[in-house]
Amino acid sequence: MINKLRDNFDLFHSFSFCCSVNKSLMFEATLKYNINIKEAILSSISHTRNRILQSGDSAQISKFYSLSGLKKKISMANEMSIDERNKKGFNLQSLEEGRQTYWKRSCVQF
Repeated sequence: MINKLRDNFDLFHSFSFCCSVNKSLMFEATLKYNINIKEAILSSISHTRNRILQSGDSAQISKFYSLSGLKKKISMANEMSIDERNKKGFNLQSLEEGRQTYWKRSCVQF
């Protein structure tokens, strides 16, 4: 266990030292990593959406659109100030809880 911790510690510090010398290298590596993660997520979402829409299962498609609408409301609420949310009746916590509950009920079928 100690050897594994030491190896990880040494690996992290060698990476940090390397990147501290060349901050643009660290920025570039971080940016590439973030782009790759976003690309993988988008690809997965697109694949899931296409699979659901091509399934022909109207119940599954309806659930997908319901969940998409809920996610859109959450995105809109996140872009608003707290005062705007209160005026328009958006309860962000309630929306998030609803999304999580809906997803847990539906994900088995997706």
